[in-house]
Amino acid sequence: MDHRMMMMGAHKGTYWIFTLFRGIASLIIPIILIYLIYTLLIKKNKNTSKMLEKPIDRLKMRLANGEINKEEFEELKKLID
Repeated sequence: MDHRMMMMGAHKGTYWIFTLFRGIASLIIPIILIYLIYTLLIKKNKNTSKMLEKPIDRLKMRLANGEINKEEFEELKKLID
C-alpha cells in the first residue's frame, strides 16, 4: 500500500471528531457572544438609570426602606432643595 493511502485512511477515521467539534463550536460561540452582549447592555442600562435618578427619589427610597426616619428625611430634603 502506498504511504499516502495509509495516511488518508488514518485521517478518515478521526475526521468525524473534527466535524463534530466544528459543529458544536459553531453553536456555542454565537450563544456565548449573544449572552455577553446582552449582559453588558443590561448592566449599562442599570448604571444609566441610577445616574438619571433624582436625589429626592433616592431619599424617598431610603425612607421607604427604613434606612432613615422621617426627621432625617425632612432635614435631608431641605438640604437638597
